[in-house]
Amino acid sequence: MTPTLREVAISTELIVHGHKKGFNYGEAQLLAIEQLKEGSATLVDVFTADTNGDIYDLLEGNGVANVLKTHNFVGLITTGWAAPMREESEPEIQASKHPDRQRVRLVIVADKKSVCSVIRLENNEEVMVDEGSATGSLNDALRKAIKRKGK
Repeated sequence: MTPTLREVAISTELIVHGHKKGFNYGEAQLLAIEQLKEGSATLVDVFTADTNGDIYDLLEGNGVANVLKTHNFVGLITTGWAAPMREESEPEIQASKHPDRQRVRLVIVADKKSVCSVIRLENNEEVMVDEGSATGSLNDALRKAIKRKGK
């Protein structure tokens, strides 16, 4: 049985979490991900194909398309700050300056058709999983990169 994108994304995040690199990567990571054994959702091979200080620059080239030519899945890792959602009456505060901020790591896994994101907050063993409902500039940039032909 072939694993779902969700299963591969969660497995990939667990591998990343197990490496204990933390929640402050210096650069965004582009991952090449391959299922090692048919029917195994937890057995995936993950290696870093490229890095860049700016995730949008990382997505601008042919890296994603090139990974998808040789691997079933492509992944991204980025870290940053998260803060609680504000009430309408509260002033807008940048997440990195919010008094209740915490570090966050985002692992995104995609194939040629779908995207799944796994978010983990520092000091929290639970993850949040989003299967394809993400919106915004990062999602748009990834989907555009997936459509490129590569080299």
